[in-house]
Amino acid sequence: AQSSLVPAALSEGLGPRLFRGSRDEGTALRATASASMGLGNLPSPEEARDHVIVVLAPAAKGWDPSLEPDAPPALRPAPTSTTMSGGEGDRADVLGVWQEASKNFTIWTGAPLDSHFPNQLLDEVSVNFLPCDELRALEKGKNQQMLEYHRQYMTMAFPVATRTAPANFNLATAWSCGVQMAAVGLTLGGDDGAVLAHTGRFYQDNGGCGYVLKPMHMRMEVGRQLTDAVPTPPDRLRLDLRLLAARAVPCLGEAMGLVSVAVSIWGAPGDCSRQVYKPARPPGPGLLAWPEALPAEDGTTPKPMSFAIAAPNAAVLVLELMELDTTAGGARRIAFFAAPVDGLRQGLRWAPLWSLSATGEPRPTRFGPMSGVLVHAVIKTEPRMAIPR
Repeated sequence: AQSSLVPAALSEGLGPRLFRGSRDEGTALRATASASMGLGNLPSPEEARDHVIVVLAPAAKGWDPSLEPDAPPALRPAPTSTTMSGGEGDRADVLGVWQEASKNFTIWTGAPLDSHFPNQLLDEVSVNFLPCDELRALEKGKNQQMLEYHRQYMTMAFPVATRTAPANFNLATAWSCGVQMAAVGLTLGGDDGAVLAHTGRFYQDNGGCGYVLKPMHMRMEVGRQLTDAVPTPPDRLRLDLRLLAARAVPCLGEAMGLVSVAVSIWGAPGDCSRQVYKPARPPGPGLLAWPEALPAEDGTTPKPMSFAIAAPNAAVLVLELMELDTTAGGARRIAFFAAPVDGLRQGLRWAPLWSLSATGEPRPTRFGPMSGVLVHAVIKTEPRMAIPR
């Protein structure tokens, strides 16, 4: 099977970047997290930096194709005693190859998430895998259990789609439940909103390395016991925005046409929202302003875009500028900005505009830091109601 060739390919392609375990004084392997936390031999952020950890994912039944497609019936060899018993032998050989590879670099095993949330072995690191449709069901019915479980154990949520027709999902649903990893197909590019939300969460935070620390109420701190009080979640937020003007905005052709702007909140299902300013024609080259954000003739302040956010630690603000394509029809995204809601500040703020490469990498527009949107933000906290215990 081709899967038996993967360990050698990983060693050849990644070499020293493969994580090989934490070492104390260059010799003995050591655990970097308390076994009482059920975290096994997790590396510290410093040890894992610039390294790749291999996780063996379970096959998604009904979705993942086999690595080697079946031959047409007319070309299949006639079954013999050797080929009939070869299946088990092949699986044993593949398992042996991976077991041998585990002596050279770290390999974590993956398994489907058990919705009964059983405790895992303390001396092993295992990653649960959760399809996004099951994630949505658990978020509705077992949200608190999900939060408590993922203070100790790791899970990766992934989209329910075939490799030939990839699709993404609301990544913030996973983050709001405490799920540590949410798989996203970056090659879907700028036409996929989940890629923009992913950019907003990780592009500017923690050096853009792709990892951020979970909020305190979602994680188990070293030295804290299971019986200790858990930090309370952050207060709810009400976010009011007015997009006053935009400058140095790229366009599809030589002259800019009608441009609309949409503001979305990607967050917990109850927090998701989207509001739009109607398309407006630019008053000058590269300049934009929308009537909905301008004061009325009598001087009254216009109504802002308003968003109620119950879980600000998991929410991402996405701002998109879209120009009407008169040739192909429809609106096309020409620039965007995204940022985590819990990192926003009040007042007049400059939101720089970015674009996405074909591989999903964010980059400034061709006008660099001159390109952006002037935003007026008002952030109000709304204390949570105490829940009797």
